Amino acid sequence: MNPISASLRRELGLGGAIMMGLGSIVGTGVFVSIGIGAGLAGPAVLLAIALAGRWVMGTRNRRETPPAAKSDPAPGP
Repeated sequence: MNPISASLRRELGLGGAIMMGLGSIVGTGVFVSIGIGAGLAGPAVLLAIALAGRWVMGTRNRRETPPAAKSDPAPGP
């Protein structure tokens, strides 16, 4: 028997099983959503995904920048 494989154990706890299930659900949802979008928008689905990502990042930046600036103000002129 290989000494490396002898030290490995088959073990999956409840937390690991839950994370695998959630990852499968989210991953399936992503692929199904892209498939539906491709059916509606055709090849422009890549542009739609890029625009949606830009919109999400812009919204995130607008929400998080003011509190960060308030908590760590830069010296003014």
